[in-house]
Formats: sequence, structure tokens, C-alpha cells
Amino acid sequence: VDWIKQTDDILSQCSQSHSQITTLPDNDVEILMNRFLDILQFKSTLENVSIVANAVSNLLMFVENVSRKEEEILSIIQQLIHSFVKCYKDTHQKESDTLFQQINEIILACTKDKNMQNQLLNGLAGTILPIITSASMHIWIRRNFLKLLNGLLEGSDRRERHKLWTEYYEYVNQLADYIYSCGDYDIQTYLVETLNRFTSKTDRNEIATSWFPNNAIVQSNFANIKDFECDCRIFLNSFNNALGENQLVYSLAAQSCHIGKNQVFKPPDLKYSQFWIDFNLGTGNLIIYCVKTPQSKEMWDTVILNSGDVTSVKMDTSPSGETNLNLSLSYHVSELFGSNPSSVTYTGNSVNIVFGTQLKIDLQRILKIMYSDKLELKSRVRCSVAAMPCKVRYKSKTSEEKNDATDKISLLPSRTSAVVNKASKLRDTKTNDEEKKTAYANPTLQ
Repeated sequence: VDWIKQTDDILSQCSQSHSQITTLPDNDVEILMNRFLDILQFKSTLENVSIVANAVSNLLMFVENVSRKEEEILSIIQQLIHSFVKCYKDTHQKESDTLFQQINEIILACTKDKNMQNQLLNGLAGTILPIITSASMHIWIRRNFLKLLNGLLEGSDRRERHKLWTEYYEYVNQLADYIYSCGDYDIQTYLVETLNRFTSKTDRNEIATSWFPNNAIVQSNFANIKDFECDCRIFLNSFNNALGENQLVYSLAAQSCHIGKNQVFKPPDLKYSQFWIDFNLGTGNLIIYCVKTPQSKEMWDTVILNSGDVTSVKMDTSPSGETNLNLSLSYHVSELFGSNPSSVTYTGNSVNIVFGTQLKIDLQRILKIMYSDKLELKSRVRCSVAAMPCKVRYKSKTSEEKNDATDKISLLPSRTSAVVNKASKLRDTKTNDEEKKTAYANPTLQ
């Protein structure tokens, strides 16, 4: 800790005076690295791992050429990842999130050297892929390491990526399997992007028949992803809709959306045909991809509403037949935009979305799964009998069971056995993989 404070002071002084940092001799660097490894191996607590991550981050500033210390740096990063996973506790989410960001920043600092990026990708792929594909790992960890791997793949040598695909072929196949079971559109997009970076256009034409069997439309949509955001939306919408009883992500087209008192808009790209709102049964998140002004040329905003932060949900049918959805949040809506400076204009603590009348039954059914104890249904018109009645089965549950994903999924009409089997087994054997892909190939569309 004292060494970190001393180096922090030196780095601050150099920054203020615009002076050059004096690098450490190689022997001193090796001594420090060995000391850090000892702490990680024998005193691996969340606090100690965080201290070492800070120390490593500072040490890199005093290393003249990181690529010359490639093996030592790779060993420390691998041990940081192992220690982080080992001591992760979801009860300390804030501290864990901070620690992951520290590890991510260390990797980003190293990837500034092009040669080092390829070395890190080669050295860390075998560490990160088992974490992402482990069904027993917390979904937050899997998602964040998926994003980390995707970042390493971006801009790396194509031949290196193809070599890794050959070396870790089974793990890459498991990434494709995870698209079926993750139940979150955001995670699905990162999985698709990662698969695209491991494979070439020719590869995708061939492998699509294995990853998405007996569905020519889905296979074609996957193989033809070029303009990623728009084409990935086309692919995932067709993929999720074709899952039938196994569907865990529902993308519904909205007519309008207000975050706080401000309206947000559909991304202006011509191929992005609708204002999609994604309801994710796997994570309980509601996701909105939007822009702040019509025809905006800025990057899209990804707004994620975690179900735990939603305090109440109201669904209201207007006299004109529109379905209004209001979600009250436990925090100010400006926080939904992270550090984006323009978000200061967003006030209020609720999100309002308007859907067409044809989506009322589907929306009501989904909301009862995601927000069962927070949902309030209203109607300003007399109720009529639906042309195709929607029967919802309720099951008495304890407070612990309410948090169980399989119980939530069982509320879907005609979706009990297949989805519960999916959630419990998580496609962890080849037998289950084939059974689910067979069900996928012959879906019962709702």
C-alpha cells in the first residue's frame, strides 16, 4: 500500500510538471512482480486482489517496454483473473465491479502495444473462454469476461483469431450454445460479435448449419451479418422468435418512448426497421437501444433497466387501444446514461413506453413474468374477450421461489417443461444440445 501511494505521488508530479517518468531497472520490476504473484497465490482476498491490481497498474507506468516483460505480465494478469473469480461475491457487487474494471484497464494499457495485444489474446483466451462458458459461473462474470474477450479480438490479427478458433473449437461451439440459454439480448449481441470475429465469411456459411440447424432463414441471417448493429438485430429477432417454447428474449416494437420527461427515438438506420424494446427473462433486464434526437448521427445509447431497480410497473390501455407501459425507478433517469455528458438534461425517475394494441396480450404475459409483484394493470375501456384467449397459470410460491428463474418461466402458457428443463440443465451435455436444437428446428410459434 505504501509503494502504491509513493508511485501515485510520483505519477501525479510527473503529470503536473509534464516531465518524463524514470523507468525501473529490470531486476526491480521482476522483484515486484514476484511479490505481487505471491500475494495473489497465498493471500487471495477481494481487498488484496484490488491492492495488487492497483500496484500492477502503477508498475506498468515504470516499465520501459511491456513486450519485453510479456511472460511476467501475462502470468500476473492470469493470476489476477483466477483470484478475482475465486473471491467474487455478489453481495459485494460494487467492489467486484471496481476490481474487474481495474483488471480490464491493465489489459487495455498492455494492448496499446500491437504485439502485446496478440500475445495477450493467445495467452488469455484459454483462461477466459472456460469462464464465459461455465454454467455455474455468475452471469455478471460471464458477461463481463465476454466483453473483455471481444475487446481483445477486436483489431487483432485475423490469422491469430482463426488459429484460436481451431485450438478452442469446443469452447467456441459452447459460445454458440450460450446464445440459446443466456436469456439476454445484450449478451446475445456480444456472443454473436465474438463468433463473427473468430470466423470468416466462408466459415460462417458452413458453421451456421451446425450452430442453428434446420432453419435456413436464421442461418442466412447469421451468415449475412455485415452492418453489425442492424444485421445482428435481424438475425437475433429471427433466432429468438423461432425458439418457440424455449424463447427467453422478447423484442417488441414500440410506437414511442420517454425516459423521464424527454422523448428518445429509434436509431435512424434504414435497416433498423422498428423501435425495439427487449424484455429479457434470463436476466430480468429491459433494454432500450435509442438515440436522443431524430436522425442523430451519434452512437446509439444502450439503456438497461434492471428489474431490481424497478419499484412499480403500470400497464394502461387507452381508449384508442394503445398500450401504455410505465416503469418507476429507484433512481434518477440520468443515471441510465452513465457518464454521457448530455444526460444531465434528463429528469424524472420513470420510463414510459407506448405499444400498439396488437401487442397487449404478449406484453401483459411477459410483464407478469418479469415484474409479478410490482405490476398494476389498468384499463380505460371496457374489457373484451380476446380472439385468441391467453391462459396464464399461477403457482403459489414462497419469497425465495419468487427469485427462481425457472418458476418465473413456468408462468408462460405452454412453456413449462421445455424451458424449465433448459434452465436447470443449461445445455451442459451434447445430448441436451441436440434435443434443444431439434426443438428449435421445429418451433411452436406463439
